[in-house]
Amino acid sequence: MKTTGLRTLAALVLLISAAVPAATDAGRPVSGLRAERDEDAVQLRWQASPAAGYLILFRAREPIVSTERLAAATQIGVVSAAEGGFRDHPIPGVPAYYALVPADAIADGSMVLEQNHNLTTRAVELPLGGRVGSVEFSAPPSFRSSPLPYLQPWRDILEGEGEALPRVLPQQRAARLEPATAEAVERMMQTLPPRRSAARAPTVLAEDGEFAGKGVAFTLAGIVAGAFSHGRWGEAREQLESLLTLPLPPRVEARARFYLGQAFYYKGSHEHAVLEFLLARPHYHAEASQWVAAALRHVEPGSR
Repeated sequence: MKTTGLRTLAALVLLISAAVPAATDAGRPVSGLRAERDEDAVQLRWQASPAAGYLILFRAREPIVSTERLAAATQIGVVSAAEGGFRDHPIPGVPAYYALVPADAIADGSMVLEQNHNLTTRAVELPLGGRVGSVEFSAPPSFRSSPLPYLQPWRDILEGEGEALPRVLPQQRAARLEPATAEAVERMMQTLPPRRSAARAPTVLAEDGEFAGKGVAFTLAGIVAGAFSHGRWGEAREQLESLLTLPLPPRVEARARFYLGQAFYYKGSHEHAVLEFLLARPHYHAEASQWVAAALRHVEPGSR
């Protein structure tokens, strides 16, 4: 009878153990963070205490082993501790390391970074040129029916085929000012202060102001929030060029080239910047045109 009671108690303990989720290591709010490549993305998994609340997920190109590296890392998401997983789309060809920190720990200064618990030390890297499964390709533009042509002068300029416009514009004849008028204009010009070119601030498009969408659009927003917004222009250029090796939807590609043009601009490569802005202008004409004008001022003779 006593033996039967012990067996029953042991079976009950086993049932309870199987029903209760495993606790995190030694009372840690987060443990077991791991990142694995899964086709066109990186799958992150972890264990967390329900009391951990909301967790902030960071990505960087080096292991996030210090608060300094955490400050320089890119925040890629805010998740509930109960979720236990996250699917990330980092830039192909760039190593990715991750850290997962409770939001409350950052706020009260009790944050701890521990290897094999809430940060990864093994790089995960997606191959260059891979096909992103979430990419949606838009249909090509419908052409006008004859006899009206579908004009794309910007493409003629870039490809060097044909003329940018179908006809020669009439030349305007210069008119000479009367001496008294010219003298008055000269006096007015002398009263003006010296012209100074104001430094341009980086432009972030509305679509990339927040982490929205999925796939490559989410990845582009991460680049903008990370290296681009922090003024790391060399790193931003490298990440954007890697992203552009993928087949992208037209508007996502235009936004990537718009930011790449700005990276070239701030690095002093104004000729390359003009080309990228021209490629972005069909979708973002007003924004790109302003940057084209700004970049051209640096390449015109006598502007430096």
